[in-house]
Amino acid sequence: MALIIAVSLTESTFKENYPHINKFILPHSPAEEKMSGIIIREFVEKYKGHKIVVFADQEKDKLVNLLILKDECNKAGVELSIVLYYKDKDPHSKHFNEWYFHNVDISLSEELADMPIW
Repeated sequence: MALIIAVSLTESTFKENYPHINKFILPHSPAEEKMSGIIIREFVEKYKGHKIVVFADQEKDKLVNLLILKDECNKAGVELSIVLYYKDKDPHSKHFNEWYFHNVDISLSEELADMPIW
């Protein structure tokens, strides 16, 4: 039976505001891309056959880690959904300057443009 594994990208991302998101992939944001890759690959291997829903923060998490996660999930055949916590910067939006969660497609989403790359 396939499970849906809901986790945050890094340990401290949602600890204060959303304590129910208490599982994570990275214990911190590694200083080297190689280390991120190793940790993410091990995590994905552990959940082969399941779906991963990862919560990421536009300001605190790094885009490169999401790209590595997507690549590793693709290699392992693991379904991945990315939910980004981000600030609406569209001055014409009724949610302007508000923070909320939004499903994103990593290859198309303009919300990811404001994330730190590394």
